Amino acid sequence: MSHQYHPDFEQMVAERAAGLHQHILALPADQQATFQSDPKALPAAIEAYARENRVPMLFGPAKMAQAAAALAAMPVPPRILVEFGAYVGYSALRWVTLLEEVNKGGGDADVHVYTFELDPAKAQIARDFAKAAGRASQITVLEGPGDVSLSKLVTDGVLPPGSVDVVFIDHWEPRYKPDLQLCESLGVLRVGSLIVADNTDYPGAPDYVAYVKNGGSGEPGAIKFETTSYDADTAPEPPQKRIGGRFGGPGRPGGGGFGGSPSKIVEVTKVVSLGS
Repeated sequence: MSHQYHPDFEQMVAERAAGLHQHILALPADQQATFQSDPKALPAAIEAYARENRVPMLFGPAKMAQAAAALAAMPVPPRILVEFGAYVGYSALRWVTLLEEVNKGGGDADVHVYTFELDPAKAQIARDFAKAAGRASQITVLEGPGDVSLSKLVTDGVLPPGSVDVVFIDHWEPRYKPDLQLCESLGVLRVGSLIVADNTDYPGAPDYVAYVKNGGSGEPGAIKFETTSYDADTAPEPPQKRIGGRFGGPGRPGGGGFGGSPSKIVEVTKVVSLGS
């Protein structure tokens, strides 16, 4: 994911991402072999390191449980997910497995995650983790601004109209609303598509929340939305113990992450009408 916070925070995030990368690639060969045989092994290894080393900005198990319940309830099982904010690729790994599960196809399910990351170093980490997990054919990491990357996928015919089942927004909060509107204007959404947005409570994306709660732009012919705010503290599975405050000091339980953000809300928005 690509936030724009205080430079000290950005440096800390980069350093801990690099430390995570080095740790995973240095694990014993027998453990790395399990990453390809067990789809949950690499995410679990990332989580373990994140807890011990206070790696922030991961979409943790409690929040993922809320999102998983929403995806499982979709009448048409989702296969294609677009993610704004790859960070180290942890959530992309979780999303691929979840997409397979809701399609009840396991590794045979034809699913794909397209994830966008502004920072070249983090984009490479995400690619390395996708390869380590045997997911390189199912996870495409695009380096650069999310709006540019999505537009290119559409222009190149990779994402035809109505092809995106789920959008996960977890990058820089001021971009949440514009990037959702870009999804609308590019025509990649369908009736029933879900948009899952993290950190809408903290650091906060008030214009995005107001937009989806209003049902969209309200203009004639525009897409109409319905939205629900889910609290990760009431997730279907027990939330992980939170480690850390601002940069990883004392924090509070709940929230579903690993590095100290007090965010605990997941905004899940459904396309109810294309407006045409």
